[in-house]
Amino acid sequence: MDGVSGYGPVSGKVSFIKRNCLLCKGRSLLRPVEEEQRNVRKGLNELADYFQQQYDEFRTADADGAVITKAIENKRACLDLIDMCAGCDKEIDRVNRELGQIRK
Repeated sequence: MDGVSGYGPVSGKVSFIKRNCLLCKGRSLLRPVEEEQRNVRKGLNELADYFQQQYDEFRTADADGAVITKAIENKRACLDLIDMCAGCDKEIDRVNRELGQIRK
């Protein structure tokens, strides 16, 4: 998970994604925003991978069902946000606003 390295497991990645989403929206009128959008999608992919790893670890450890469910729901939310970012019109910082559905 090198694109967002140096950040905490979830909160740091969420901050990274939110910041790049806001930059993407804000800079869309000034220049092409491919770099910021790429960073948002990369961060979301890394976050989805993180939740998949959590899900696998929890299942292996035979953890509580609620914890396992939360991990897979967070992964699904990340995948939905990737699709949202890909179709974004850059009028609204959609990923930034919807990122709250990720539960830590």
